[in-house]
Amino acid sequence: MAVIGKGKTPFGQEDEKMITVSAQSTIRRTPDEASRKLKFLVRQGKRLGLLRIDDQEFDTTWDDFLEDFRQELTVGGGQYLSLDCARFEEKCFAELLLEELESVHAECPLRINLPVGHSKSPFIQRAILWQRLCDRLIEDEKPTRPTLLVIENFGQADERFRNDVERLIRFHTTHHIRRTFLLALQDENDEALPPSLSRLVDQCIEC
Repeated sequence: MAVIGKGKTPFGQEDEKMITVSAQSTIRRTPDEASRKLKFLVRQGKRLGLLRIDDQEFDTTWDDFLEDFRQELTVGGGQYLSLDCARFEEKCFAELLLEELESVHAECPLRINLPVGHSKSPFIQRAILWQRLCDRLIEDEKPTRPTLLVIENFGQADERFRNDVERLIRFHTTHHIRRTFLLALQDENDEALPPSLSRLVDQCIEC
């Protein structure tokens, strides 16, 4: 990911030297190397990383990999959010992410905590959810805090979910919100990444 400065934590803000990574380079990595690359993306505030999982052994240790990364990031003062496309049912992307944000702030709720409410119109309901989510994301922003949102099994997401992810990434960019998105998908699911989203990828890591 980067050359760590002496005496600094893995998510510190200073380094003696940083390695420049060209956008969308694709290099197969071991889990340790993948972790270092991911740390670089998060610490530098890069917007989007893509992790292709093609190694069966890595696939079986994926949960441990994420848990180790979550612990290291949060202990260092960072924020870790996770959604799994294989587990959501009828809930939309905005509602899932709202629930995830609420879970990490369970002990100290954010100031903007208005009830979502319900409308008979799916269009109005979707608009309400997105407005609540955008308000929460803006309030939750801490410019110096490394923040990661992992979206697992992205290859199983439907078209609306993929469009919502792209919409949210562009919202973060427009409002200068620091959050790195990591899309994890099996190598054979490359077609799940539309060209408009693929162009936003800063780093592609293969394991």
